[in-house]
Amino acid sequence: MKKIKFEILKILLFGLIFPITYLIFNFTIKQIGLQSGYWVSSIIYWIIISSFTLYYLGFQGILELYKVNKSKTQLWGLIAFIPVIGTFFVSFIPSFPQLRVSLMILTISTGIINGTCEELFWRGLTLKTEFKNKYIVIVASTIGFGLWHLTLATISGLKFQGGIGALVGGAFFMGILWQFVATKTNNIFLVTLAHILVNIFAFSTLILENW
Repeated sequence: MKKIKFEILKILLFGLIFPITYLIFNFTIKQIGLQSGYWVSSIIYWIIISSFTLYYLGFQGILELYKVNKSKTQLWGLIAFIPVIGTFFVSFIPSFPQLRVSLMILTISTGIINGTCEELFWRGLTLKTEFKNKYIVIVASTIGFGLWHLTLATISGLKFQGGIGALVGGAFFMGILWQFVATKTNNIFLVTLAHILVNIFAFSTLILENW
């Protein structure tokens, strides 16, 4: 019964991340400005999702999510890198000549932290479920992941390459793709790597345009 309650809480949290982060980002940015507010809010977001993941899975459960077997199903992991190719050419290549060392360090560190935390929460928790119908959790996670990016889209003054449509639409596409890969391979190793690379390439443009 306790485990089922945690499953229900998990689904609720998937749905509540959008309104929670909306309030956090908009309030914090109003108080301390766009640049500082964005980073402080991002850190709070990472702490929220990481804390819940750690509490729910424990260190051992988290390590198990990265175990890769040698079955042919792991070949499905290759399609996780489709968005990596796109963001590399569209975002990173044009931005690279303008990136200072300090911005590159910020881009890489942000990509690693965000990609790791998000895959553990949004995909990792769907692989560890007590529900007989795991697709309830999967659908909740996929929708929640896409919706959370609406928070970023509502931030006044924050510019995104391709606009809001590309940001939110891309998030839904990658959420579906990476969830499919994680479910098919039963681990988050490759999707985490893909997510980190996408973040690094995409953040290179985001940081240049806004900072």
